[in-house]
Amino acid sequence: MSGWRGTLRPTWAGASAPGPDLHRPAVYVEFGQPFLSLDDAQTFFRLYSRDGLVPSRQELAQRLELSAWADYPLYLPNPKPLCLLAIPAAQLREEMYG
Repeated sequence: MSGWRGTLRPTWAGASAPGPDLHRPAVYVEFGQPFLSLDDAQTFFRLYSRDGLVPSRQELAQRLELSAWADYPLYLPNPKPLCLLAIPAAQLREEMYG
């Protein structure tokens, strides 16, 4: 596997193995970025873009949303799937995990 990005499938493959019942709720959490202006958004992309590409003002205007914050009127949404893996402690046996 070349890293954690892209899929959770390798993690879930082992989750069906014999052992305790696992509860795996998947949720989306917002990791968006607020901006003062289109110029502010372009500066953000200039500084943090992995490939060095900066979207045009027109492209950014299509991607940005109006926010509820007066100080940061523009918002770039970025929802990410997160997963909480909960193992009920009552189902754990010492011999299972050493």
